[in-house]
Amino acid sequence: MNDAIIKIEDVTFAYNGQKVLENVSMAIRPGDFTAMIGPNGGGKTTLLKLILGLLKPNRGLIRVMGNAAEKASHDIGYVPQDVHMNRHFPISALDVVMMGRIKPGRRFNKNTGKDRRVVLDALERMEMVAHADTRIGKLSGGQRQRVFIARALVTKPKLMLLDEPTAGIDSRGQADFFQLLKELNTEMTILIVSHDLLVISTYVKSVACVNRHLHYHPQAEITGEMLETMYPSTGETVCPVELVAHGLPHRVLTDHK
Repeated sequence: MNDAIIKIEDVTFAYNGQKVLENVSMAIRPGDFTAMIGPNGGGKTTLLKLILGLLKPNRGLIRVMGNAAEKASHDIGYVPQDVHMNRHFPISALDVVMMGRIKPGRRFNKNTGKDRRVVLDALERMEMVAHADTRIGKLSGGQRQRVFIARALVTKPKLMLLDEPTAGIDSRGQADFFQLLKELNTEMTILIVSHDLLVISTYVKSVACVNRHLHYHPQAEITGEMLETMYPSTGETVCPVELVAHGLPHRVLTDHK
């Protein structure tokens, strides 16, 4: 774990005494592309917030790039879920990305010409520069996620965290989105949280199955040995992986032994 970009050891976290995560350990190395999957309420988003330093574990250790999680935030790009955004708010795609240039402790700092160039470069990279002046609520789900990634990129992160970014995007849009992430993965480590993972198998390098406990699979491809969801009612630990391989969608369901 010494060279891990994310190091988690025996982490337990509870909300109001109710354990959400218990004895969780995982190491993600530089250059990895990890998908975190599992059922609703299983602790995926909670673990993401712990990595971001927004929450602190009740027990255990979390280090991000060798530092305490809250001290590594300036090197992390974060793309949250899109579900709570007010799509009627009068803000353009360029303004959303410009928010990524706000420096800690300088909430109302004046934007500079350099800031604008960096923002436009990020939008161009995401193939969204033509929509720079478009109101964010008028963009499609896939276009909005590209804008949110551009906002994360202007901080020049070493680690990108994404929380269910493909929700509301159709199958073809999801394939395009993961192709984009694959390109970004040549420059940064990526951890993506998903509930229903629909992805071309060659894009993801490893999988973490989370449902209070965590099972990490370092496989380079999602195969028939990958696992999907945990079913506490049966006492079995199972991971369902829904994926597209060689153009054919199929489901993998295997027990954890």
